[in-house]
Amino acid sequence: MLEWRCRDLTSFLSLFLSLFLSLVLSLVLSSERYLCTKIPVPPRDFTSTPRLIVIRSFDVNKPGEDVANLKGGVAGGSILQGVLKIGDLIEVRPGIVSKDDEGKVKCQPIFSRIVSLYAESNDLRFAVPGGLIGVGTQIDPTLTR
Repeated sequence: MLEWRCRDLTSFLSLFLSLFLSLVLSLVLSSERYLCTKIPVPPRDFTSTPRLIVIRSFDVNKPGEDVANLKGGVAGGSILQGVLKIGDLIEVRPGIVSKDDEGKVKCQPIFSRIVSLYAESNDLRFAVPGGLIGVGTQIDPTLTR
């Protein structure tokens, strides 16, 4: 009697598992089909002036680093349009924000050159819109903390 119940339970579980897996597979395939057909690929503009939205910035130098080995700050973000290349001159806005003698806010943009480009752990020679990019600059690292 106990063997018969175990066999029934095993057959029930195998049937349940096969039905459940087929349901999950059909959901995955239908959602993949929906994503591929209904959600458009965003347009990528490679010809306009490059624009990067900076999400965060980094100081990649270790504490106590020798002055001769210091590296510039790194900006991390996504390219909205255009193409960035190593050696390009960049402008960081708003830059350094301060108040003048009259109390008015004054913004001074920071200019620098791109010295490196990274995507995950890959060195790049140029970067295009889409994904996250790390842009190595010659900016004073104390400004990127």
